[in-house]
Amino acid sequence: MATNDQVKALVKSHADGDDPNFYAVAMQVAAKAARSGHSRYAQELRDLVNELRKRSGGQPGLAAVVPLAQSRGELSDLLQVSYPGARLGDLVLSETLRARLEHVLLEQRQRSELAAYGLTPARRLLLTGPPGQVKPLPLV
Repeated sequence: MATNDQVKALVKSHADGDDPNFYAVAMQVAAKAARSGHSRYAQELRDLVNELRKRSGGQPGLAAVVPLAQSRGELSDLLQVSYPGARLGDLVLSETLRARLEHVLLEQRQRSELAAYGLTPARRLLLTGPPGQVKPLPLV
């Protein structure tokens, strides 16, 4: 079921009127329920979110990143978490690279649908190149 951080994120996004974020967290809860073997509950929650999206005209792929973990203790001074302000449309990419990146993003946005078929989305990208330089996405 939902973690404490997910419940807090749901309440905060509802209070802020941030529907895309609310839907994204609800879908994360559904995915976690599906992984835990609660497939009926997960499907009901996904159906409810999809119905609410249709009613509000919300677009499923535009949710913001939901931070669920904060660094604590000794490591909190060593780590800095930030989310880029650049959007995919701001990047200058070849068509091949853009298609590969969009595929990875699509897998992440539809991870609950993939889970229904026993699949998991890609969780890592290997970026190669010399230290200190921008790393291009791999063409694997």
